[in-house]
Amino acid sequence: MLSFLLISTKVKILNNKVSQLSKSQTNNTIWLSTCHSTNSYAKEWVSKNDFLDGWTVSTYEQTKGRGQIGNSWESEPSQNLTFSTVYKLPGILLSEVFCLNIAVSLGIIDFLKISGFEAEIKWPNDIYINGKKVAGILIEPHIKEAQINNVIVGIGLNVNQRHFNHPNADSLYNISKSHYIIEEMLEKLSLIINDRILKLKQREFDQLKSDYYKNLYLFGKPSAFRSAGRVFMGIIKGIDENGKLVIETETDLCSFSIKEVEFMR
Repeated sequence: MLSFLLISTKVKILNNKVSQLSKSQTNNTIWLSTCHSTNSYAKEWVSKNDFLDGWTVSTYEQTKGRGQIGNSWESEPSQNLTFSTVYKLPGILLSEVFCLNIAVSLGIIDFLKISGFEAEIKWPNDIYINGKKVAGILIEPHIKEAQINNVIVGIGLNVNQRHFNHPNADSLYNISKSHYIIEEMLEKLSLIINDRILKLKQREFDQLKSDYYKNLYLFGKPSAFRSAGRVFMGIIKGIDENGKLVIETETDLCSFSIKEVEFMR
């Protein structure tokens, strides 16, 4: 496993009526002792303050973490990474927003591979290791005149937590039996994701999609799926321009939005 370099930081605790806030020396990142949701906090913050591209808020305890389509996110206090980053994406169209999903997913995959883990992306943007979920992404764009003015990217990465209520969840500790310092991991992970975001800003969409397919769970493999109560065999062929999953069945080429299709394994 990758040994994370010890990053010396000074942490200052600020007491207020809302929460206890710790701010590191890195001006672009703040740490909260607790909050309901880092995405919600980030949304309120950027509506009232100037911010740098890549501004990040992370918390040691997220009490009402949110996932895709109203799902919740389970995380024990101080055990995992739960954070949100705000990116300025001038020139990126709303129709291209799924490429942001791709870039962020690949950033997490790059980080995990450098750290010694073999991970895959389960469409649209869940991160799996050995068939179990270790990370999830929630993207909330702010739209202005059909373009993405800025976007909040929420990420939950299961790091040191050992027990989960959901049988399909896992953590890096359970896989490696190694304990990690989450503050160090956040700094490294953010840098690697930023590399992928840069490719997005440079409009390297074809390269991003190619890398996405190389890391996509069950891509090109005959697999069982379920949709509208019916189980069928198919092969994932890719994603369309709207980010829908394209599956080739015995009779047709079908596109599915999130929650319209279920993986049977």
